[in-house]
Amino acid sequence: MGLNDLNFDFDINKIIEDIRDIIFKTVRVMFNMVFGLPTWIKITLAVLLVLSAIGIAFLTWKYRDQWRYVKY
Repeated sequence: MGLNDLNFDFDINKIIEDIRDIIFKTVRVMFNMVFGLPTWIKITLAVLLVLSAIGIAFLTWKYRDQWRYVKY
């Protein structure tokens, strides 16, 4: 009894639809969690996000000439 004897009937469209449904539901729950928070927490999260983006951009710019020495 090999793998060919088992009747695997995969419907790729159904799988893609299920994955898309899971992603949409997860994003909706995350949005509801964030927008259900008090205003000062939302402002704090936004400020932290902006500061981290500025920090990453600054560090990338500061060490921009060292990227060519990275060995993979």
